This record gives sequence, structure tokens and C-alpha cells, in this order.
Amino acid sequence: MKTVLKIFGHDVHDIFTHVFVLITLLAVVVMPSLYAWINIYASWDPYSKTRNLKVAVASDDHGIVQNGKRIYSFDAIKKDLKKDDSMKWQFTKTADEAIKGVRSGEYYAAFVFEDGFTYDMHHFEKAVAEKKPAITYYRNEKKNAIAAKLTDMQADSMTGEINTEYLRNVFEGFFKDTGDLAGKINGENAVSKILEQLTQTKNALSDFDSSISMFSSASGDIRAALQAAGNDLSGARTEGKSDVAAAKKKFEESKQTIDTIKTELDKKAAAIEKAITDLKTSLDEKGLTDDQKKELAENAGRKVEKLLARMQTLRSVLPEKAKTPGAQLVLETLDHMISNAEKIDTDLQKVPLTSEIISNAKESVKVLDELYDDSLKPGISQMVTDIRTAVSNLRPLLSSTGKILDDIYPVLGAADDTVAGLGDSLTQLQSVLVKLEEKLGDIIREVRQTDKSEQKEKLIELLGGDSSRYSDYFSSMVGIRTEKVYSLGSYGEAMTPFYTVIALWVGGVMLVTIMQTNINRRRFPEATESQGFFGRLMIYVLIGQLQAAVVTAGNIFLMHCEPVHPWLMWLSAAVISLVFVTLIYALTLSFGDIGRAAVMILLFVQIAGSSGSFPIEILPKVFENIYSFFPFPYAVNSMREAICGLYGHDFVKYIGELMIFFVIAVITGVFIRRPFIGVKEFVTEKQKETGVM
Repeated sequence: MKTVLKIFGHDVHDIFTHVFVLITLLAVVVMPSLYAWINIYASWDPYSKTRNLKVAVASDDHGIVQNGKRIYSFDAIKKDLKKDDSMKWQFTKTADEAIKGVRSGEYYAAFVFEDGFTYDMHHFEKAVAEKKPAITYYRNEKKNAIAAKLTDMQADSMTGEINTEYLRNVFEGFFKDTGDLAGKINGENAVSKILEQLTQTKNALSDFDSSISMFSSASGDIRAALQAAGNDLSGARTEGKSDVAAAKKKFEESKQTIDTIKTELDKKAAAIEKAITDLKTSLDEKGLTDDQKKELAENAGRKVEKLLARMQTLRSVLPEKAKTPGAQLVLETLDHMISNAEKIDTDLQKVPLTSEIISNAKESVKVLDELYDDSLKPGISQMVTDIRTAVSNLRPLLSSTGKILDDIYPVLGAADDTVAGLGDSLTQLQSVLVKLEEKLGDIIREVRQTDKSEQKEKLIELLGGDSSRYSDYFSSMVGIRTEKVYSLGSYGEAMTPFYTVIALWVGGVMLVTIMQTNINRRRFPEATESQGFFGRLMIYVLIGQLQAAVVTAGNIFLMHCEPVHPWLMWLSAAVISLVFVTLIYALTLSFGDIGRAAVMILLFVQIAGSSGSFPIEILPKVFENIYSFFPFPYAVNSMREAICGLYGHDFVKYIGELMIFFVIAVITGVFIRRPFIGVKEFVTEKQKETGVM
């Protein structure tokens, strides 16, 4: 220990007696912090500056004539956008001008409201149709990839608002029409027409309900995703504005689940296609003897059984009573294909097996092939589209605050309990539609059971209520209350742990670049390799601790980061610096330039795959497999605990995990490097001989 302290003392003396060295090391103390501060400042609050991004808006919509007056739904949207400062909205005269601006880079994106937009917004049948409100969104990813993502977020927001308005128009049109007609009923024909209208409405709701049925029952995964979304909707009955971030996140997860379902359905379909091909190949009976034909039948029979099993597997994951076109087509096609396959199986078991039977089996296989190409495969694609449509129809319900209306009971009646429970699970939306459908059925049945002379009064009684409030209710059934856990002031503050950790690693790299790793053997000839390692390490650690103190102080006092536990933030930085400096020093001392190269490679790999910016779950699989073997994740997590707030003993756990790397570094510097000392010196000599390295 005396020798170690003696080496350290000489290092300190040499630094303070050489002004140039002292100034250089002071620069090394501060420079890594500049890296962190510049990046933190640059990313402090980028989303507040999106109002500077130019986004074009244009309309080719010709509107509709209603009550003798031309209506343009785009006008209301344009008025709202002029008040909105989330983007720098540019209203162009024509759609071509907007599109040209996106192509040239003048605008980051453009929203073009196509002709028919107003029409779509005011017709009830669109509520269950595939067609979306007629808007085309153009974006320029070449100009800036991040800007494209920001305009994507704006597109989602605009779509949600428009769809909410769309649902409001749909339900207001329905309730207003029925309510107004209730006051203008004259004669039996009017009553019959209204009952016909209500029946059509009931059927439309039934179709919408069936699309959600298929959507929620086609896969346990997607049902779980919806239930997870419902868990975030705990504030469904609170009034006021809602923060929909959590719900939108779950919505995105449900969309990803649909992609997973499509992939699985495609796999099952591909397996069926392969089984059909195998069966077709096995039925080649040219020039076969009777014994060979028998063997062919047994082989083909096994192929048929395999095909049947695969078709039954696909059918088992489909909703039995789905009413949507895609699912119906798949179910009908599968039933037909299964029936055909069973007939082939039966025929192949006949004795004797004639060429005619085999020929008929081939024709049946050909039919199976055609059914697959013409019906099953397109049907699966249509079924997934139906699911996506159901999801899109759910999207507007996540965009505003839910309200329980006092006068909703004349229409919903027994649906009260279901409405009250919407906050618990989004999947209960289906129950609301079912209740509404049942209520309309009750209205139709009650009116038809009433004496004809009293039908008008009965209809007026049953259709009472305020149409505008009904429409508000149905366009905003679900609301969200957001409770922030471990909240942060800005995006820059959220990135502070990541940039601070990188800065401390860079600080260690700078130290091994400008300082000698080996001690002066002429000054300390008696020092052992271990004493030399720890003696020089102490000056490295001292400078590293100064780097940690400077970056922590700057984060708090210059960047105005507000950690919940400032002293733990410093402690975290101190431990991180200790581990990083020791690891970098040990690798460089042990392996020379190869060690320096390894240090740089570790930096690049950890920046990309440490989950410092993006969650590790969305990074390529290779990073998820290796990131736990690097110190960055534990360093970032310990810093986050100090900045955002502690949870249990996590801070201590992360510090402990970091210290494992410190132990590895010491073992490397003291023991592992010894066998490589000769190799390192040989490589160094050869580098010097080149005159280049």
C-alpha cells in the first residue's frame, strides 16, 4: 500500500508542477460535461418547437347541400387549425400546390381533404363501412426522419378529432332524424317508414357489433391487448380534458397485435397450401401396379389427414358466428375445403383403388387449390381488414372525456349498468352497442304490438330526448385520467441520465488517450505489476471523480435539471465514473491499442443498445440478448432512480450490479493482463518499427 500511495503522490506532484499538464487535465475534467450539456440542452423540449414545422393543408371537397345551404365540413376544421399552434399550418389554394410543396421540401407534410369528405361526415352508413373520411396524408421522410414522425403524430391526432366529429354527426343525425320525425308523424305510412328506418339502424349496429365480436374473439392476444387498454381508462366518468397518451399507447399495441394475428393466419394458410401441394404430388399414379396404387392410397391418405388437421386448426381460431364478410368467406371456404378433403379421404379408402378414383381425387385437389387461391387467401386478407376497421372505429372513443348524460335513459334504458362500467374495460363498448341494438328492437316490437291508433303516440314517447346531447355522448364515451408516476419536467431531463453516462465514459476514454497507463519503471523499479496498476489507477479515479462532480453540478445548476435526490445523483455519477475509468484503464493497460479499440467498440454498442433512449424491447433482438452484459443499462437506471425518484431498493441494486463490472476490471488489470504483457510489448515494438503506428 505504501508503494501505491507513493506512486499516486508522485503523479499528483507531477501534475501540479507542470502548468501545461494541469491545464490539459482541467480541460479533460470539463470537456465530457460539455458533451452532456450540449445534448441535454438541444433535446430539452423539442416538441414545444413543432409549431415551426410547415405543414400544408388543402381541400378539394365540394361540400353538400343540406336544407338549401351548402355545407363544407372542412371549414370547421380549417377554423380550428388556425387556432392550433402545434404546427405551422400552411393553407394552400389547391391540393397540387400542397403536394408539390411536400415533394420539394418546402413542407414537411400535407393533408389533402378529398372530394366527398363532407358527404362521408354526414352519412350514417359510413359508421360500419371500411371507407375512412376522405383525407390523404403526404409526408417527406427524406427532409428529416424525426419531423416525419412528428407529423405522423399530428396525423393521428387530426384523425382522432375528425373521427370524433364524424361519430357525433352520425349519432346526431340518427337521433335528430328519429326525434324530429316523432313530432311530425302523420298517419300509418309515416309510422311504418320510421319503423323501417329503426330496423335498418338496428341491423347496422348489429353489423358493427359483429365486427367487434370477430375482432375481440379471433385471438386471445388481441383480447388481452384490449383489456390492457381498458385498465388505463380508469377515469372514464370524470369531466374535463383527458390526457390520452396512455390509451393511445395501448391502441398502438392493439394494432401491433393485429399484425401478429395476420402473420399467424398467413402461416396457417401457407401450411394449408403446402399440404395441398404435397397431396397433389402424392397422387401421381402413372404406370403403377395394384400394390403400388395401394401404397399410393396410404401415402395420400396421410397427406389428406395432415391437410384436414391444418384446416381444422385454422378454423378453430375463427369466430363461429361472425357476420363480417371476410370472416364469413373464410369460414364458408374452409367448410367447403374440409368437405372436399373428407370426400377425397373416403374415396381413397375404397377397394379396389381404380384409376378413375385417383383421377377424381386429383380433380378434387385441383378444386382445393382453386378455393385456396380464389377464396381462402383473399378472405383472410379481408378478415384482417375487417379487424383493422373495427379498431379504427374504436379510435375516436379514446379522444375525449366521457360524460354520463342524465337524459340518455330514454334511449339506452337498461344499458345504464354497462355505461357505468365502461371505465373498467374498453371491450364493454360492445355491450353498449348490444344494449342499444336491443333497445331499438324493444322500441320496434312495442310499437308494432301497440294498437294502430296509438302507434304514433307510443313512438313519440319512446323516441323522446335531446339529439345533440345523445350525439355528444356517443362521440365521447370513454375518457382518461392520467396520473403521472415519476414525472419529468421535459424530454431533455428524461435524457439526462443517458447523456451523462455517455459523457462519463467519454471522460475515461480521454484520460487513457492523454495519460500514460504504465508507471515510470526507472522511478519505481521495486513496484510490482499490481502496485503499478493501483498506483496509476488512483490518479485516473481522482480525475474521473472530478468529471462526475462537474457534470452533476452542471446538470443541476446550468441545465436546471431537478432531481428528486440530488445527492444520490452525484453518488450515482461517482460510482459510474469509478467503474468506467477502472474498466477503460484496465483494458488499455492490459491490451494496449487493442484495448483502446475495444473501449471504443463498447461505447458504440452501448449507445445503440443500452435502452438509454429507446426501450430495449423495440430494438433488434441482438441488443436485447447482450445489453445486460454491459454496464450502461445499470448506470442509466441508477441515474434515473436519483432523478425521478426511488422505488424500493432498486438504486442499491443497480449500484451493486455496476460494482460487478468494477471487480471484473480489477481482475483484468491485476491478473488477466499478466499473460499478455509480453504480447502487448511485442505488438508495441512492431508498431514503432513501421514508422506509421
